[in-house]
Order: sequence, then C-alpha cells, then structure tokens
Amino acid sequence: MSWVIDWFRSNWPYLAAIAGGFVIGWVAKAYLDPVSIPQMPENLRRVTEETVEEWRRRGYPEDLIQDAVNWAYNYARQIVGVWTTNEELVNAFFDSAYPLILRHAGEHYIMGRIFAKLKEERLKDILGLKY
Repeated sequence: MSWVIDWFRSNWPYLAAIAGGFVIGWVAKAYLDPVSIPQMPENLRRVTEETVEEWRRRGYPEDLIQDAVNWAYNYARQIVGVWTTNEELVNAFFDSAYPLILRHAGEHYIMGRIFAKLKEERLKDILGLKY
C-alpha cells in the first residue's frame, strides 16, 4: 500500500496540472460556449418563439427565459428517451410533449426560480445579513 502513497507523492505535480487543466477547460466551455438548443423542426421553433415572446411581454427576466427553454428541451428529450429508443417514436413523442412542457412546466420553472430568489432575499432581510 505504501507504493500507492509513494506514487502520488512523486506524481502530484502532474496530477495537479491535469486537474487544473480540466477545471480551466470546463469553466471556459461553460462561459464561452453557452448552451444552445439543437435544430428543431419549424413547428417547434415557432412554438418556442411564441412562448418566449409571451414570457417577455409578462416581464420575465431574459436569463430565466433562456434557462426555461433549455430545461424544457432537455427534460422533454430525457422523458421521451426513457420510453423508447426507436428514433421515429422519439421524434413523434417529442413533437407532442415539448410544446406542453415548454408552455406549462417552463413557466412553473421560471416562477420557481423567481420565488426561490425572493425567499433567499427575504431570509437575508429577516436574519439581518449583509448582501
């Protein structure tokens, strides 16, 4: 067992460099390559644009709107992917599930994020914490 400890002691600079490179790459990708929605059929893109415009008229923050669209897309893909692996069925189910998830669950997602932020700020006020 001591050979494992000796190996880590002698190779720690290399391990630290690898870990640091991984972290720097991950952070750079997260900030420089924002999450984008893959190409959608025209009808789903139209539904998405209509829903986003409605949310903008209601005054929802732009970052939460983008988060909700990405969340709805990924959530619908995951749910449909659990049901079947047949690509035709996946696409058919996705075409019907995504608009419903976007319109209904997406708005609940936005409101949940807003209420969580309000609750956090209210707790800070109650506890007298500095911002």
